[in-house]
Amino acid sequence: MRADDTFGGHRVELFHLNDARTPFGSRLDRHENIGEGTIGPEPFRRLMKKGRFRCVPKILETPKGDDGVTADRRNLRLLRSFRTGD
Repeated sequence: MRADDTFGGHRVELFHLNDARTPFGSRLDRHENIGEGTIGPEPFRRLMKKGRFRCVPKILETPKGDDGVTADRRNLRLLRSFRTGD
């Protein structure tokens, strides 16, 4: 994993999760729902399958729309499905 080589994955204490509405390097911080942006689902799937990150807190910063609770539940359900492969 790149984090191990760069700064040591053992140092990760928190994840801030959102997909990106704009391409990497655009210098814009525009959020998208998990798996629906330019990052796509695969990096999130790999992250959620890493056992050592299971207990690391994760904060969602995704679009909320008219119903933030429903939006958050949808993103959380998707992330949890990546963990189990559902």
